[in-house]
Formats: sequence, C-alpha cells, structure tokens
Amino acid sequence: LPDGSPDLSFGVDGALVIDLPAHVFKGRKIEERPDGGLLISGSATTAGPNPELVVVSLHEDGTLDTGFAGQGWVAVDATADPLSIWVDLTIGSLALLPGERIAVLARYCNCIAIIQAPDWLPRFADVPFDHWAHAFVEKLAAAEVTAGCGNENYCPTAPVTRAQMAVFLERGMNGSGFNPPPASGSVFLDVAANDFAAEFIEQLYADGITSGCGNNNYCPDEIVSRDQMAVFLLRAKYGSGYSPPAPTGAFGDIPLNHWAAAWIEQLAAESITAGCGGGNYCPDAEVTRDQMAVFLVRAFAL
Repeated sequence: LPDGSPDLSFGVDGALVIDLPAHVFKGRKIEERPDGGLLISGSATTAGPNPELVVVSLHEDGTLDTGFAGQGWVAVDATADPLSIWVDLTIGSLALLPGERIAVLARYCNCIAIIQAPDWLPRFADVPFDHWAHAFVEKLAAAEVTAGCGNENYCPTAPVTRAQMAVFLERGMNGSGFNPPPASGSVFLDVAANDFAAEFIEQLYADGITSGCGNNNYCPDEIVSRDQMAVFLLRAKYGSGYSPPAPTGAFGDIPLNHWAAAWIEQLAAESITAGCGGGNYCPDAEVTRDQMAVFLVRAFAL
C-alpha cells in the first residue's frame, strides 16, 4: 500500500506464490487488466527442448483467473532460439488488443504470440472497458445477437435503423441461431425479397410487432426513435396483444396524452430504461447502438 504496509486483500497477507507445474518461470512484466486484475508475462524453461512465452492472469485479489486458458496461465512454445528467451521489458512486450486478444513479444528470439483472452478484454475496439455500455455490448455479443459493425468495431454511437432493429428484436426473442423463413418481398412495398434484413422484417410483421410505417411500407432505412423502441420492445417481449397499464406521468417530457406514454412508463417500471437524465425520457431522440444493447439485454435477460 502507499504507506508501505502489505495489502492484506491481495493473495495471503499481501503476498502471492504462483506455481506453474513443470515450469521454471521468470516474470518480466506486470500489466493491469482493464477490470483491475493483473497480467504477468515472462519466460519459462521446461522439460521440453524449447523455452516458452508465458502469460499469467490474476483477478484483483490475486486469485488465478481460471477462465483464462482454463487454468489461469498459458505457455506458448518458442522455437526460434533454443538457448535464451525472455520477454522484453520495453513498451509493447505485453499489449491488450481488440477482439479479446493479448500480444506477447520476446526480444531475442524475434518471437511474438497472440493469445485469446476471456471477456474482461473488450471484444470491440470502439467499446473499451470504460465505455458506459461496455458490459451490455459484451453480453449482446456473447449471446451472438450481434457481431458488431465490422473491422472489430461495434459502432456504439451509430443510430439504429428499422431494418437493423428487426434483426435485433427477432434474435433477442428467439436466440442467436434463429433464421426466419426466406422473405417473399410481397409484405411491404419498400422491402424487396433480397434486401438487407428482409426476412427479419417480414417475420416482425408476422409476429404482429409491426405493421410498417404506413401506406404498405416499412421504411427500413429510417432511424428508430426512443418512443417507438418502447413499443417495439414490449410487443416483442410480451406478444402482439400486449397492452401496458395507463400512464401516470413518470417523465417530465412525456405528457399523459403522448401516443407512447403507457409503453414508455412500462419500460421504466421494468427497469429496462431510466430515461435520458433529468427526469426525462427524450422520446424523439434516436436510439443508438449502445442504447440498443442496454434495451435488449435488460428486456430479454441476455
């Protein structure tokens, strides 16, 4: 601790002995994990012919993170130099990468290893650990409801279109493996059979969750607003025949005669949303992809 006394919450009385069976381990660098745990990188000699790159993963209290490589540590065989290997102490010898990966560099053998890590590393480059919706985006991805927007990104601030929403809702309701029947292209005038998400849009219609945006159209490229999302979510959760209780005036910007007041208040009553701050809900604001992650995870307990 800063005053020089042992941190009794770490290991045993502030000290930790790490035993790696059949390995003589030399730790070279300690890196803090995004969640407060520790990564220790270094080298090891074994009974085999080659030295190894080693990474040990610890929780904040010093216990081994057994979710990492199934045992809390991983060793990667390094064959370039059978005489001497150690992980460089300079910057870059241990790096956290997008896509839940760790890069480990060894200096003298010119070796680098990329190691897959568990979910305490950000899955997406643009949703780091300190992003307000990080946990929800990770859960949505873990449930395989989304794979992001490409290039190891999630695009958290991008608005959600009505076409994207159809995919989100149907997979939220039915699971990641759900594939609706092929689209006919005859349900909405503006959704052809080979359009993006056409089969999900037509399934959303078949489930009674949407009737489109009027005049036999669905408006797939329009952005979903927060009041519309309240209706869509609750219908997806409870079925097309669901009707929420009468509103009481829970949000300052939602008058009792607002067309979606009852739906919005029910969404809040179920702790799916707390509004947008200051006692408001911001019904006309666009739903962004990070907000969508929160809505879906809470609504469907993903």
